[in-house]
Amino acid sequence: MRSVKLAIEGDWWDSYVYAGLLYLLRPDGTVVVAPWRPLVQRLAIGRRLDDLGLELAFLDARYLYGEQWARLVSDPEIGDVLTKKFERLADADLVLTQNDLRAVNAHTAGGLAPEALTDLEIHNNVVYFASEDGLRAVPRRRVTQPDSATSRLWDAEVFRVRAQGRVLALAAGSDGLFERHAEPRAAFVSDLIKHPEPHALVSGDFFSCGWVGSSIYATSYVNAGTLALFTEERDLRRRRTYRFFEDAIADDDLFAPDRLRDIELSVPETLATEPAEDQAGSDDSLDAEDQRVIFDRRVSEPIKAAEGDGGLSWGGYQLICQSVGNEVRVAHYQGRSRARRLNERLRFPPSLKLPEDAGAQDVIAGDVAPFGVVVESDRDLFVMSDAGVWRLGYEPARWRTFARATNYPNQLHVVADDRLEIHSFNTRMLSLLRSERKLLGRTRR
Repeated sequence: MRSVKLAIEGDWWDSYVYAGLLYLLRPDGTVVVAPWRPLVQRLAIGRRLDDLGLELAFLDARYLYGEQWARLVSDPEIGDVLTKKFERLADADLVLTQNDLRAVNAHTAGGLAPEALTDLEIHNNVVYFASEDGLRAVPRRRVTQPDSATSRLWDAEVFRVRAQGRVLALAAGSDGLFERHAEPRAAFVSDLIKHPEPHALVSGDFFSCGWVGSSIYATSYVNAGTLALFTEERDLRRRRTYRFFEDAIADDDLFAPDRLRDIELSVPETLATEPAEDQAGSDDSLDAEDQRVIFDRRVSEPIKAAEGDGGLSWGGYQLICQSVGNEVRVAHYQGRSRARRLNERLRFPPSLKLPEDAGAQDVIAGDVAPFGVVVESDRDLFVMSDAGVWRLGYEPARWRTFARATNYPNQLHVVADDRLEIHSFNTRMLSLLRSERKLLGRTRR
């Protein structure tokens, strides 16, 4: 399993690619914004590179990952041609310098990101900054404007922010797992504090979170990793989405079929009446043209980590994963199922195997992307899929995937000491996610 690697020289803290722009964050909070297509096209100056290969690898992976093209790219003859294109690119030395950033008129915005920054998310043309000082946001169009400033949305410590639809999932450390309204796409105003403050879902100590369908998985070093189960119902006439909290399930229960059979969920039967006033989010200040999200507010207590053999767990892209030695257990959550028993919503593909020498390494983080399951140890970074196991070869400073992107779902961004590495994976993680239904809604990036 190989990746096509593009390196951007510089001292970076994080990166994000969204709507044709590359956002590069420096450790001092400076944000560099570069047009992504012209930057990638500079790789071909003075050399013969495959234009279609570059396009698919870094600019538009819809032909590889889009459902409408699945039959075409799965044809063996077409697949062989594409594989050769990517192999030639993987052999090339693809490096961009600071001069390349200046050549495409990359814009620099100083002092925009808050101090003690922990995470970045861009959703519905809003840039969210998570930090030890709270959650802040700024309209994406203002990032490159002089004297632009962020608005504080919440003053609690936030380690991870992940958006989907109209909802933000927030991993707030020892404060627990929270969710909040996401800002509307068009009606973004200078004072963003129009929505209710985030409300708690699961008490505990969580440093990360990810979306598993309409549910949220929270990852912890202290207590058990927890799946906050939700059912979403849409009332198209009223332009409202109701989010019903069903239960909070610990990771060891998720991977114990005998226990799953005893877990019965409370699925709502009808939307004939709205949630009680004390359970509904106060959304009176939302723009009338926006679809409103009504939250069912119930809080689950922290779940203690079990004494079993399971290690760190994480979730995303319809999968829940748990590390056990040099294996990664996998559960595929059928997120749209209305089954009342949890075992009827899960199926269990074979476990994934890390390289033998990785068994002695501690797993410290993980994620799920369309191209594979990402596992970070205390010494390396791995990607596992049908195509095999890929390894980075060193301990990264930071990394991120773009599982919900339309154009860039094949990218893994890795921050090293003196560069950003963008790895493009061009094979899909097929067997783990095989289903009769389209499981994942996407947002344009």
